[in-house]
Amino acid sequence: MQFPVVFTKAVFANVFLASYAVSALSISPQMPLHNTGSESSSLVGLLSLHKSLIEIPSISGAEHDVAQWLASYLEGAGFTVKSQVVSTHPPRENVFAYIGSALRTRTLITSHIDTVPPFWPYERRGDEIWGRGSVDAKGAVAAQIKAVEALRDSKSISEGDVGMLFVVGEEVNGAGMLKVNDLGLSWETVIFGEPTELKLASGHKGILKFRLDAHGKGGHSGYPEVGRNANEMLIHALTELPNIDWPRSERFGNTTYNIGRMDGGVADNVIAADAYALVSVRVADGDPEVLERTIRDALLAAAPDVKITYAPGGYGPVPINHDVEGFESMVVNYGTDILHLDGDHKRYLYGPGSILLAHSDHEHLKISDLEEAVEGYKKLLATAPALSHPFTTRHYSSPSMFNHRTVQIILDFDGTITTKDTIEPLVQSAIALQHPSLSPSELSQTPQAEAWRNCKLQYLADLSAHYEKENHEPSDGVAVTGPSRLEREQRSLEALRDVEWASVERVGESGIFKGISRDSFREMGRAAAAGDPQGENDKVVVVREDFPEFRKWILQFVGGEWGVVSVNWSWRWVRGVLDVVVGDFNVTRIHGYVVANDIDGSTGMIRGYPLHMMNKKRTHLLTTADKLLAQKIMLHDSFSLGVSSPQPLTVYIGDSPTDLSPLLHADIGIIMNSPSSTPGALNVIIDKCGYRVLPVAEYKGLYCKGENENEAILLSANNFTEIMESGMLQDEEWDATAAKAAWKKAESMG
Repeated sequence: MQFPVVFTKAVFANVFLASYAVSALSISPQMPLHNTGSESSSLVGLLSLHKSLIEIPSISGAEHDVAQWLASYLEGAGFTVKSQVVSTHPPRENVFAYIGSALRTRTLITSHIDTVPPFWPYERRGDEIWGRGSVDAKGAVAAQIKAVEALRDSKSISEGDVGMLFVVGEEVNGAGMLKVNDLGLSWETVIFGEPTELKLASGHKGILKFRLDAHGKGGHSGYPEVGRNANEMLIHALTELPNIDWPRSERFGNTTYNIGRMDGGVADNVIAADAYALVSVRVADGDPEVLERTIRDALLAAAPDVKITYAPGGYGPVPINHDVEGFESMVVNYGTDILHLDGDHKRYLYGPGSILLAHSDHEHLKISDLEEAVEGYKKLLATAPALSHPFTTRHYSSPSMFNHRTVQIILDFDGTITTKDTIEPLVQSAIALQHPSLSPSELSQTPQAEAWRNCKLQYLADLSAHYEKENHEPSDGVAVTGPSRLEREQRSLEALRDVEWASVERVGESGIFKGISRDSFREMGRAAAAGDPQGENDKVVVVREDFPEFRKWILQFVGGEWGVVSVNWSWRWVRGVLDVVVGDFNVTRIHGYVVANDIDGSTGMIRGYPLHMMNKKRTHLLTTADKLLAQKIMLHDSFSLGVSSPQPLTVYIGDSPTDLSPLLHADIGIIMNSPSSTPGALNVIIDKCGYRVLPVAEYKGLYCKGENENEAILLSANNFTEIMESGMLQDEEWDATAAKAAWKKAESMG
């Protein structure tokens, strides 16, 4: 994967030499650059790196120089380095570093390179290091780098295990980490670096920020009756803050607030016409949206004419993993980049120094704490999956096929894992969530229910028009079969993109999903999967009963990985369903991966999946036409299997015509038949194209032409048990890849 590279070796050299010159000119007796004999070479290297980082000013928004210097250092240390442009005016970039060519790693260690203002220079006072950023967070940056260097040099880690990421903008709005989400990367474990006094943070409070604006009427202070004092209006609102019933929790303590800045008026003899205040709230419990309403109601009751504006991105308290022995734990009251990084990874927060010294005019760090942090990061990395549970050391009770060839199995969701489409339960769950007190009959009369009926009718009309236009025989009446017909069918399905775009846009604009928090979609999925399948409930999702056993079988007996590709509108909904079926997906993500769309609850619009990482001209919306691309993303990027040879065997399982391209692309394509005895639409399409579909038990006939019979290009199964019992994926003598290659060669020659 390529990123915009904003530095060159020539620039690296110039920056490095300039930095060295600055360091040489600023030598003081307090910090010799050479080893005096009392400090080990490893400590000297750590202190030198820390010193260089602090000496380069990097106040938020002006991190370019330190990013370039750091990239040069990491490249010189033998890492592959890439930068990701965050902005060009001013120039700002994140820095990635990793071993070899594997940008995708199972573990990520990360911190930020920006600092709060003002800059003040490096100084060593005995066993303490002073300077802006010495604690927050250049101490963490230096310790993380030295920990990874040590593990690499001792061959404890290698290519694909650990990546390093150093971002900009954490102190202001998280712009750097938010930009990382555009890359579509994922990790199993992420270790964040912040000052935690060498303890593991078990969580941190959430945060809300808002601005109060008061607009009065100016005038001469000797005649207050002719004006309206904005300062007084603002004070009335602010004095109500102590009276609010702020939420608290046993784990995170009390919710607190800080009036950080106030300004109003122009002179003591002028009635203040305008005033404002900036307030931040550290949230210890509850839903931030509920707290926003509580604050708004209280302040407007005291000062009705004051305007309240909330900053975007507020969030509630954040629990953090802290399950590593040998570390004390603590709750911290500050915010971090943890929630800015999307994904279901395990997350740890650790670093040297105290937050009580950060952001102050006496920010400093003990050298012993910096040294200990290196060992702490090494220990955390040693407990991460990349080191403690590598795929290459897994043992299964039955050997995988083709001399331990890895198997990658990708499944469609609706109709394959489940017994039918789940869009209807998703929509009905959303409508019920927005009207919790209404009965089923009353829910059907809501505006959202009416909008949904209209959306379905219009979609069916568009779909009918599409097939009337696309599906027809050539004008000469001769039926086309073989590869040409397969290509025509795939083009027809790809042309569905416009129909699907129009449909999801109508659904989004209808307001069906507007106002639903992102976590609610996952809870709705869990509730749908846990519902009674025998009841008359249109919010229930039924999963094929043998799928949980099939998932275990993939891991234990085949030695493979599994994932889901779906055009479903909410990947959180899909994961909620899977939570119930296979256990909490946050824990089991190492064994599965979901590619599906997403819903922005604030607007109600369907946002899609970031397929633009493969093709930046594509929309984010995952439609039928994009399923093949999504499959390729998962096969070649999302699975990190720890193997380089031989190539994994790819299997795709789907149930509908929307799965045609992924089925044909995989080494083995399996059609999951519907519970009814009627042949599915996919089987009909394959037959019209002049090919056959074989029962999975007859897998050895795949890509073979029987006597007086067409070639079989896909398999079919009535359930997952048939796939397991066929023995296909454990047959070391049958090579599906070679059979398919021979068939494709024969087709092209024919």
